Amino acid sequence: MTTTAPLTKPEIADAALQVTSYKHAALLQVQAAIVRVAMARQYVAPGDVPEAVAAPENRQGVTSNAWNVLRTARVLERLPMNCTIEELGIIGGRRRNPQPGAKGRWTAVYQLTCAAIARTWAARNGLNLQERGPVQATLDL
Repeated sequence: MTTTAPLTKPEIADAALQVTSYKHAALLQVQAAIVRVAMARQYVAPGDVPEAVAAPENRQGVTSNAWNVLRTARVLERLPMNCTIEELGIIGGRRRNPQPGAKGRWTAVYQLTCAAIARTWAARNGLNLQERGPVQATLDL
């Protein structure tokens, strides 16, 4: 899947650099939670990660930048807009966020690019992640 990495856009890159520089521990904590959930299931979206992972003052900027940085690092890839898996509630590569504060908004759905990349990212960041179970080899559209 070839998509433009989010950090090639200056407005996103600047925000990600600020969060990485000034809130690195909070960013790493959210990234680790995202990767742990992604290792446990085939598809992951913001509603799958508990809000409590980030302090309330960090939920907006740190959380959104965690997804962007993981995507740019090629740990995660976003499902394409033509991906619909009705039984999972995925429509156009997005699904509704079930968290009450999200008010049912649609959010992007991601999958690991490769489990080995996720394990390497985790190891280089001092984390120990469990291997996820068998996964579907291809994305049936």
